[in-house]
Amino acid sequence: MAMYQASMALDPLVVLGTVGTQHTLTGHSGKVLSAKFLLDNARIVSGSHDRTLKLWDLRSKVCIKTVFAGSSCNDIVCTEQCVMSGHFDKKIRFWDIRSESIVREMELLGRITALDLNPERTELLSCSRDDLLKIIDLRINAVRQTFSAPGFKCGSDWTRVVFRAVGGGRLAR
Repeated sequence: MAMYQASMALDPLVVLGTVGTQHTLTGHSGKVLSAKFLLDNARIVSGSHDRTLKLWDLRSKVCIKTVFAGSSCNDIVCTEQCVMSGHFDKKIRFWDIRSESIVREMELLGRITALDLNPERTELLSCSRDDLLKIIDLRINAVRQTFSAPGFKCGSDWTRVVFRAVGGGRLAR
C-alpha cells in the first residue's frame, strides 16, 4: 500500500508524493490554502483562494467534485460525513460530502484562519482574526466557549490552531 503525503504550495496545485513517484492534481485557478485527507484516505479535499473546494479521488487522480464556496478558504477539517471550511468572509461552512450543498453556516467576528477537531470529532476549534479562539459544540451547533488573552494576537491569515489533550482535559495551542 502506497503512503501518500499531501502538500500545499502557494500556487493552484495540490501535490501528492510517494517514495519515488509524484503526481500533481491540477484544477484550482488560485492558490491552494488548505488540503486534507478524508478519513477513508482515498480522497482529498482542497480549498483555494479561487473560492472553491475540490474533492479529489486519489485512485483516479482526478477532481470528482467542485463546490463554489463564495469566499477564499483558509482551512478545512473533515469527519465521515461533513467537510468544515473556514473562510475569509468570517464564515465556517459545513458541507455534506455526498452533495454540493451547504448544510449550515456559522458567522464569527473575524476572518477564519484555522480549524481543528477534537479527537472525538464532537467539537470544532476555530481561530479568527478578531484574536479569539472558539470551541463549537457540533452536537448542538453552538459556540460553547470563547478564549481570549491580552497578549494573544492572530497575526496572519495563516495562523494555525490545534486541539491537544492534557491531563484528561483539553488545550488549544
